[in-house]
Amino acid sequence: MIDMNQLDIAGIDPKRVERIITDRLVAVPILPKLVALPIFAAVAASLYAGIAPLWMFLVPAVVYVVSVWGSWRVQVTHKRNPDTVSLSAWRWLYTVTAVPTSFANGLMGGFFATLPADQERTLWTFALCLIVGWTPSRGLDGRTFVLSAAALLLPIGGVLVLGDGSRAAIGLAAIAFGFFVIINLFAMIERRRVREQIARDLAASDLAQNLDQANRDVAIAQDTMRTVLDNMSDGAMLYEGDGRWLYQNKAMARLHDMPDELLKTLPTFADIVRFRAHRGDYGPIEALPGGLEGWIQSRAARFDAPGQPAERRRTVTGRTVEVTYRPLPGGRVLTVHRDFTDIDAARSEAETTRRRLVDAIESLDEPFAAFDADERLVVCNSAYRQRMRNVARAVTPGERFEDGIRDYIEAGHMLSAEGNHAQAIADTLALFRSGRVDREIPTHGGRWTRLLNRKTSDGGTVSLLPDITDIKVREAELVETRATMQAVLDNMGDGAALYSPDGGLLFHNAAFRRLLDLDPATIAAHPSLGALGRHQLLRGDFGPPADVEAEAERRTALVLSGSGTPFIRTGRDGRAWSSTTPTANGCSSTTRWSSSTTWIASCWQSCRTSGRCSATKSTAATSASWTPHNVPNSSPRSAACSKPAATAGP
Repeated sequence: MIDMNQLDIAGIDPKRVERIITDRLVAVPILPKLVALPIFAAVAASLYAGIAPLWMFLVPAVVYVVSVWGSWRVQVTHKRNPDTVSLSAWRWLYTVTAVPTSFANGLMGGFFATLPADQERTLWTFALCLIVGWTPSRGLDGRTFVLSAAALLLPIGGVLVLGDGSRAAIGLAAIAFGFFVIINLFAMIERRRVREQIARDLAASDLAQNLDQANRDVAIAQDTMRTVLDNMSDGAMLYEGDGRWLYQNKAMARLHDMPDELLKTLPTFADIVRFRAHRGDYGPIEALPGGLEGWIQSRAARFDAPGQPAERRRTVTGRTVEVTYRPLPGGRVLTVHRDFTDIDAARSEAETTRRRLVDAIESLDEPFAAFDADERLVVCNSAYRQRMRNVARAVTPGERFEDGIRDYIEAGHMLSAEGNHAQAIADTLALFRSGRVDREIPTHGGRWTRLLNRKTSDGGTVSLLPDITDIKVREAELVETRATMQAVLDNMGDGAALYSPDGGLLFHNAAFRRLLDLDPATIAAHPSLGALGRHQLLRGDFGPPADVEAEAERRTALVLSGSGTPFIRTGRDGRAWSSTTPTANGCSSTTRWSSSTTWIASCWQSCRTSGRCSATKSTAATSASWTPHNVPNSSPRSAACSKPAATAGP
């Protein structure tokens, strides 16, 4: 039950009270007013029939009917749309239509007061006072009530005082107006009480709605909580402060193999512990500290103690569960049973994977390091630590690359940073952050390192720093070898050229250009056997060609075929040349064009390593040759150029 006297009405908006007052005023029933009309007419007729003329009855009756009709129209409009006008406007509309109803009765009394019927006048005056007391607006609207009461009493009072003026008439008028004052005082008190009652009703309604909403919210919250708890992977069990359980979720029943049907037979925490102890959940009963009962009592005694450490144990279902006790407001206790089985398995798998990754990284001979998206070192191997001279921040996981490389540079380990550490740090950071990096870097002791950086999918960076000193040495030796070979071949009288398998020109000497009357720019513009052949054909080195493309393709195919078939060429100057493609037996003493990329280098390397290969120049008038001896077979498409007299084509 709601105690109306305890309701707080101070917070009720006065406009809500005014709306209810206005609605009640406008909704005052019309039918009683219509029924009152014949009653008033009958009373008036009983008192003044034969005394008052008919018009004294008819004129007030017409005013009364019109007024009631106006009240009905206002009522209909208000029902249709209460928001058509403001509350104040509705109040005025009610006043305008209700006061004439009272005035009609008062007008009739004024008419009757002019008649010489003292007893009847007295009775009608008291009847009007009764009508004042019954006015519907008395407890709702002071303005309408005052105007309605005045409209009832002023006509008859004015006639009594101003028209009659006798002592009896004035006394009767005084009684009527005294009643008017008194009834208004009571009406004021009544209106205040009515407003207070409306405010209490509104407060009670609001409170009831709030309670209903609160109950619905609680029900929704409970359903939501149960839904959430039932969909948790962790078990949850709620107890009262005295150890009686209230609720367990589905995960709890599953983890401990305790369905609700079983749990209903175990009403308290102690009963549950005893059942699980007999089932063997806590190990052998004889091994429990203090025996079974002592151990149960000790657990029940600290059941709701705050600050209990989490307990981890293996359940009969084979799951590893961690139990946490959480005291709640009101003395209740929530136990959370977290399943760590999958977590432990995942941790074990992650540790195994991490260990394998570390082992794999450590097995690399080359320095390796991985950084996360924040440029912090994640992992590195021992080779990387050695390469970074074991600078602490450069090889410690969790440290930023910028800090590590700054320590490394300031310690003087970077060869290119001498004299300008700040610039070296800035350049190194820019290089590290540039993404994909492949750069060769000189280091101390004349050694070289290749820096290979790659971005990972998560924004991190992996770095590999292989030592390429041996590669750099071999490259230098090859450069030296090529330079020496180029110098030797450029001093030959014979022309020499190397072609790739597809006919691309890879190498040629000075004699080649001279004998074929080709300058470097022309060779650069025609970098293949076919292109050079077309150039010579168009230039007329072999006479007027019938079909340049066909002849160029034929000559190219013949040179690249490796068939060993010689052919004679006649140049623009009329000098003839013998050209032979090589056979598979290695180097030859005749002029050859090659599709091999290795023949000259192989021959030259054999000469350098074994000393069994030499180059000679014939003194014969018709030929001069560069002939390597005792060289193992190299490529079936190797070639050298020899000079019989002059050259006119490849």
